[in-house]
Amino acid sequence: MASEDIPAGDILSVAFISYVNSMDDTKTRHMQQRAIWNFTCSCSMCQNTRMDQEKHAVKCLKCEEGRPVDTVKWRLYGPCTYCCYRREKEDKEQVVRYKELYQLITEYDPDGEDSSKKGYDELCEWCVGEMEEVFSAGDILYVQTLNYVHTLCLNTKRWAAAASYGESALPAFKRYYGPRTGAMAALCVRLGKAYGESGDDEKSAQHFQEAESIYKLTPGTRHPFYAEDFKPLFAKYVQQ
Repeated sequence: MASEDIPAGDILSVAFISYVNSMDDTKTRHMQQRAIWNFTCSCSMCQNTRMDQEKHAVKCLKCEEGRPVDTVKWRLYGPCTYCCYRREKEDKEQVVRYKELYQLITEYDPDGEDSSKKGYDELCEWCVGEMEEVFSAGDILYVQTLNYVHTLCLNTKRWAAAASYGESALPAFKRYYGPRTGAMAALCVRLGKAYGESGDDEKSAQHFQEAESIYKLTPGTRHPFYAEDFKPLFAKYVQQ
């Protein structure tokens, strides 16, 4: 609900918050919208079927773009729409490996009877390396796993690894969340800290400055978060 009247045509300059996770696929977002707010969205993202299909996609073995995967029937929808690559044997092998890794993460049971299972943190760190060769850079499970491992590395002070994983996730964050959103700013802050702690002051400043340009709009410079949480970090890592 708007706290004051918004002139016609100005909504895009004041509305910066999404109440669903825009990285989720459209089917998932629509289920959430209907269950909680009783409507079905028809925004440009919801109508972008190509982007939605590529949220579950293997890496094309020729051009490395995303080739959409049907995660119910576990098959590709057709040849690569970017370079027309198609090889039946290789495609099948890619999908089989994609399914194995997909299920390892999404079906992980911490209370399962299989005592040989890796802990979830260790599992994700192992999987993200395996996923790199199979999953497209825009596949949402791959991006979410990258972000999870990036955060693990931050928490264990493995700064160079944290920076590497965060940079790999950054393009998809920008694509799915938008370049001027809180999710983007938060990732930039984490990257700024990782680079700062690993001694790369230039890249640290670059990411903190990008975060600042977002936070000045959302939540704004008068919000306590900006002054009390963000600015001390900015001052610590960015040379004035």
